[in-house]
Amino acid sequence: MTERGLVVGIVKGENRASLKRVAQALDVELPRLAYADEIVELTGYEYGGTPSWGFEAIFLVDPRVMDEPYVVTGGGKATSLIKTTPDAILQANQGTVVRIRK
Repeated sequence: MTERGLVVGIVKGENRASLKRVAQALDVELPRLAYADEIVELTGYEYGGTPSWGFEAIFLVDPRVMDEPYVVTGGGKATSLIKTTPDAILQANQGTVVRIRK
């Protein structure tokens, strides 16, 4: 979360997003992680099942995600997933490719 609203950082499963890199990418103060109840309120999706598109947010996609032929993202519930391509995610969320991994 930033003063500009919800930010979604999309990184490969073995990576973690760096709050410092997110702040640098957006030229904002250090963001904070959203709480589970905020995620539901802001996205309409369950915590743990939030998809990579379909709600109002700033989407940042790490370049290593773009190297994959396909990716798996939340399917709207904590128990569902969607297999798709990185290009389809970018088209759906109109995100920005920028290094945000630690």
